[in-house]
Amino acid sequence: MDSAREKKLIEKFSLPLGLAFQINDDIQGVFGKEKATGKSAVSDILEGKRTLLVDGTIGSLSVFFVTADYNRRLRPESDR
Repeated sequence: MDSAREKKLIEKFSLPLGLAFQINDDIQGVFGKEKATGKSAVSDILEGKRTLLVDGTIGSLSVFFVTADYNRRLRPESDR
């Protein structure tokens, strides 16, 4: 095998593996038992880390507020 092909195969395997590890780590960091994880459930949040859970929540809230603002603007002036 040439090194370019080996690199592609390693990336194809390792990138999803790394993502799965990070998702599990983020979930365990919030919902896992402190005794098992070795850190408190809020330590990532207190440290300001942008975990996948935080990013997903921010994304969902952004859509919610944009939709709410759009719907508010559609209402007649008398209903506001």
